[in-house]
Amino acid sequence: MLYRSSLNKVKIIELFDSLVAKSEVLPLIGEKEEVAELLAQGLFDAETRCVELSIAYDSDSTCCLKAYADIDGFSGYGEGWFNGRDLFGFVGKLENRDFPVVIEGGYYGPGSKLRHVNLGLKFTEVGCGGIYRLHITLKNHPYAGCDPEEIMCFSSKLMFGKAELNHFVDSFKSMISNGDHSFIASGN
Repeated sequence: MLYRSSLNKVKIIELFDSLVAKSEVLPLIGEKEEVAELLAQGLFDAETRCVELSIAYDSDSTCCLKAYADIDGFSGYGEGWFNGRDLFGFVGKLENRDFPVVIEGGYYGPGSKLRHVNLGLKFTEVGCGGIYRLHITLKNHPYAGCDPEEIMCFSSKLMFGKAELNHFVDSFKSMISNGDHSFIASGN
């Protein structure tokens, strides 16, 4: 496949489906996957500034929060394990605009202290004009016990307005409350 990232494919298929549903575009000859690939090729050089968050629940009521970010041609992946209380606390503080709002997960050491952050999300307010910054930190260990030099690291920022932050909050709450599996948040 020639997709720049799986996010482009997902976004293009969702856009295509919404346009067909609104009768704004006639169904094209060919499979939806083929059409999405052609559209993705056309968007290859377009800037992408988004993060996809997904969740997988475990039987012990913990969950794995995963993040994949694609920002201006750079991408990264990371995941961390949390209990529901942590996730609801994070989104509650974000909804109340109790900045800075931080959630971090990764590898823990002695005394249950977080030693290596593999997924970090930190929201701050920029000034007082309704602009918010999401700082994303992601690390992916290619295999257990790998050397520190082999860990793939990603760090970037997205800027949100009030509407984008509200979308993030609503989507995150839906993901953890209703069992939705993922959502994509775009920013500047």
